[in-house]
Parts: sequence; structure tokens; C-alpha cells
Amino acid sequence: MIEWHDTLMTRHSGCLGAALVAVVVSAAVAPTAFAEGDGSSKLSFHGSLTQAYARTDGETVLGIPERGTSDYRTVSLQFGYALGDNDRMVVQLAHERIGESPGMAFRQDVELDWAFFEHRFSDAFEVKAGRVQIPRGIFNEIRDIGTLLPFYRPPSAFYSETVSASETVDGVVVSSHLRRDQAWSIDADLYCGGWNSLESGRTGLVRTRVENALGVHAWLQTPLEGLRVGGGVHRMTTRSQATATTQPQINAGQYNVAAEGVFGPVVLRAEHAYSHSPGIVFRANYAQGGIKVWRGVVANAEVQNAELELSSGRLLGTFGLIRDFGVGLNYEFRPTLILKLEAHHNEGSGIGTPSPKARYGMASVAVSF
Repeated sequence: MIEWHDTLMTRHSGCLGAALVAVVVSAAVAPTAFAEGDGSSKLSFHGSLTQAYARTDGETVLGIPERGTSDYRTVSLQFGYALGDNDRMVVQLAHERIGESPGMAFRQDVELDWAFFEHRFSDAFEVKAGRVQIPRGIFNEIRDIGTLLPFYRPPSAFYSETVSASETVDGVVVSSHLRRDQAWSIDADLYCGGWNSLESGRTGLVRTRVENALGVHAWLQTPLEGLRVGGGVHRMTTRSQATATTQPQINAGQYNVAAEGVFGPVVLRAEHAYSHSPGIVFRANYAQGGIKVWRGVVANAEVQNAELELSSGRLLGTFGLIRDFGVGLNYEFRPTLILKLEAHHNEGSGIGTPSPKARYGMASVAVSF
């Protein structure tokens, strides 16, 4: 069993985070030292690092202050061990800094991101158990791999640390692959369990635990090469840790739909999510496009929106939480080393008080191995 104690993490937080960064950089610079050889090795080792500098022209947005910050990075180290031809163990450690975001008060410097056992019954059927990445949407399983993301992060309106948008589930994921190598094929996943998350309370962010989550997500691969469409639904029960003794559990549900097309130098993506619980409806969507304009140079653009509709309580109405338009230019030195420049315009109406409105820019470098 792997367990990270708060006292240990607090005492050595800076050292552990620096060590994780150093390991990723060293492995990326000299990847042959960590290669899996001829494929016969049972141990696999992968990692990614994205380091950014960002600043706004006014209010703090996404933890980015007007004066700027370089305290903005994502690091992950993944270890895998094959127990046999069809069994393996996977553990991933993660380190994340988000500038002056209030959510940093709830994060450890190094955290256990994934830890699961996988058994493959056949090429068409497999099961994972433990802390497993949720197969939801386009980016959920690759949130930390900057070399696979067009911007520094996947759209925050859709991929966040909120109740309905967790990266992982403490439970079981069952995956099936139907009609592989056919014109039409389906990849379907069923997951159940729970996860920790954050939500806004009267005094700021509070911890929330989700349990009894049950969901399914599927991708349909089409005969048009590069085009897939998908979606999923899930239900869950939530309880805020701040009010666990005074408020009952809340049942909630969500559905989401997605489409992705890769057509030569052009990539198009779009997703929509709808979540509901008593008196609350949350909607999020984004559209994203990219085009390779020259050797190694890719131009990207995205628009995203998230809104909250309240029908009970003191505040009633629809509130725009996120409205963001971003453009970016990436240069690929090689597939495992990418420089990104991006600019965003962010605004929202907020709930009760005005939400930050500002333009922000970011420069980042992403490396993986």
C-alpha cells in the first residue's frame, strides 16, 4: 500500500517537488538511460514536465497575477511493471503548481496520481482496479502530458478539479474494444467508485467526496479516417466534508458529448457537458481548432464557456463562470519537446460578485519521454 502522510509531505515538500522535476528533466535529456531495451523488460518508466511563465493585464485569473509568475508547472512520473503477459501494475506521481490559485492550499507538493492493477482478458476486454484515470472525453486521460495538449492545459471549463470533472476514480474501470480494425468500431468503458474534489462554499473552497459514482463512456470510430464521436453519462452521490454532519448527501448526474477530427494538417475538437443536482444546473462547452502552418509550427485557437444555473437558495439565475477565448502558436523541436506561446481573454459574471476579467499570456515548454 502506498500512503502519503501530510506531515511527511509538509516537511519535505520543496525537496520532493524539486526531485521530481530533476528526474523528469534528466530522463528527457538522456532518454536512452531509461529505455525499455528490446521490449523484454518488465519495468516501464515514463514522465512529462510542462513549465510556464504567465501574467495578466489586471486581476488574478487561474492563479496568474498581474506581476506575473513562474510558479506554474505540471510534472508526472509513471512507473509500470508487467506481472505477466496480461497483468501489470501502474503507479503515477504528480506535482502541480498553479501560481496563486486558492486550490493550492489543498494540494501536496507530490501526490499519488494513479495506482492501479490491470488485467487484460483479451485484445477486446480488460479491467483496471485502484486509482484509475477516468476514460472521459478527449483529454481526461492525458491532462498532465503537455506534449499532447495544444495549450498549456485542457479547457478549464470542461476539465477541472470539480465534483463532476475528476481525473481519476478510486474503484474499477472495465474497457471493451468492439469491431477493431473495422470501418466502424467502438471503444466503451464502464467505471464505478468515488473521488475527492473541491467546490465553492460560503467561505471559499471546501473539500467534497464523491461516492457511488457509476458511469459509462464510449467512442465511435467512423469510416472517415481521423473522425470519431463519443459521449457518456454518469450518476454519483456527493457530500461536502465541511458540512458532512449537518447536510444530507446530494445525488447528481451528468452527460457529455464529444467529437474530434484529424484531417491532415487540421485538427478540430468540440465537447459539451451538462450536470445537474437539486437546484443546480452546470453547463460547459468548448470548441478548438489547430492547423500546421509550417514545419513544426502549429497555430491553435479555442473558445470555451461554463455557466451555472441556480433555481433555489438566496441567489437565483444563470451566472457565467468562464468565458475564455485563446490563441496560441506552438513550435515542435521534436514530438517530445514543444515550445508554446498563447494569449487569452477571460471574463465571467460570477455568482453574487463580479468574476475576474482580464487578458493573460503564457509561455511554456513541454517535454516528455
